[in-house]
Amino acid sequence: MDGFTITPLDAGVVTILIFIVQYLKKHVVKRWVPFLPFLIGWILAIPVVFVVKGSELTVPVLISNVFLDGLKMAVLSMAAYPTIYKPVANFRKVKPGA
Repeated sequence: MDGFTITPLDAGVVTILIFIVQYLKKHVVKRWVPFLPFLIGWILAIPVVFVVKGSELTVPVLISNVFLDGLKMAVLSMAAYPTIYKPVANFRKVKPGA
């Protein structure tokens, strides 16, 4: 295993993941909202694993890589949301002179 690395590809997928979760949050039952980053992260991890690791992986290795990368992206998106997305979204709402 090569360790826990965050690549620019991960940063792009985390950004996409945050926007997808914010869109779906309005259309999903509230009790399922905490699970959205994990479910969508695992779906978005499939192409990332193929790009980074190649398509010559065995099925168990592919599944474990998708699970770990999806988990990494979900946790990164939950950590990045309050530190990056919220301040930017609230900055646009501030009235001039306030």
